Amino acid sequence: MIISEKIFYLLDQKGITQKDFAVQTGISQSTISDWKRKKTNPSADKILKICEILHVTPYELLSERDEAIINNIDHLVALNDEEAVVLEGFRNLEKRKKERQGQRLHRSSRNPIHANERQDKLFSRCL
Repeated sequence: MIISEKIFYLLDQKGITQKDFAVQTGISQSTISDWKRKKTNPSADKILKICEILHVTPYELLSERDEAIINNIDHLVALNDEEAVVLEGFRNLEKRKKERQGQRLHRSSRNPIHANERQDKLFSRCL
């Protein structure tokens, strides 16, 4: 998905019209329409304002990984593939299991002795 496609996907998901988006970003409606018609992308100087209005990080908007946008994940970014696997595994857990894993992680972070070993075990359970 190219950047402009992600933008239009997010606009649709958030119920924001192109006209409202133009007003909020200060980008002309004709420029926004060009992104859609010509399948072009916004210029770099507009990215931060677009991200602010759409409540996504520049990483999420510019990344080749579309999962964050499609799954409406706009508050957490995995720093590498291993973290992405762990986060996805955690998100797929039932609510009760998430709570237990969160408690275990909290306990292990309070006691730094062998915390990395405990966290490794905890994260492997999410996979």
